[in-house]
Amino acid sequence: MIPAVDFLSCYAIAVNEVNASGGRIVTSPTNGAAGVYLIRVPNAILTCPSLSATIREKSIMTFLLTASAIGMLFKRGSTISAAEGGCQAEVGVACSMAAAGFAACMVASPETVLQAAEIGIEHNLGLTCDPIDGLVQVPCIERNSLGAVKAITAAQLSLASDGVYSVTLDEAIEAMRVTAADMSVKYKETSLSGLATTVKIPLTVPAC
Repeated sequence: MIPAVDFLSCYAIAVNEVNASGGRIVTSPTNGAAGVYLIRVPNAILTCPSLSATIREKSIMTFLLTASAIGMLFKRGSTISAAEGGCQAEVGVACSMAAAGFAACMVASPETVLQAAEIGIEHNLGLTCDPIDGLVQVPCIERNSLGAVKAITAAQLSLASDGVYSVTLDEAIEAMRVTAADMSVKYKETSLSGLATTVKIPLTVPAC
C-alpha cells in the first residue's frame, strides 16, 4: 500500500527472521531489536541513487555514531536488557537510537536529534517482553517492523517541531528506569504472563 513503509518493514522483519533462525546479526542494541536499528543501514542509504559514494559513506558513519551514542546513554542511565526492563529496553531503545540516527542524517541540530531520540522512547515506555513459548519470534519480529516505522515518525516529528519540547531525553531515560524497576518480573522476558500465557499454541517439538 505504502512502498516506503513496506520497504522499512521488509528489512526490519528480515533481520529478525535471521535472528530467530539462528543466524548471525549485529546486536543493536540487542539481537531481538536489531531490525529496528538497522532499518537505514545499509538499505536506504546504500541504495539511494541520488547520493554519491562519499555522501553515502558519511551518512552511514553519522547514523552509526549518533545511534551508538544514544544507546550508550540508555545503557548508563537505565538498561538495554529486556530481562531488566521489558521490551521498552530493547525495541524501545532501538527505536530511539534509529530515530536519532535518521534525524542526524537529515542534518538536524543536536537538539533536534536528542528530541527525536526522546520521542522514540517516550512512546515505547511500559512495553512488556512476553514472547510466546519464550522464543524471540512472536510478537518480537512484527514489533521490530512497527518500531522501525515509529523511529522514522519520531524523527519526522522532531524535524517538523518548533524547537519547544515538553520532555527531555534525560527525563525520558529516567522514566524508563523507574518504569523498569516497577515492572513485574512476569513481563521481563520470562514468558510468565501477557501474550505468553493468553495465546495457546500447541508444541510439536519440546523446547530445548
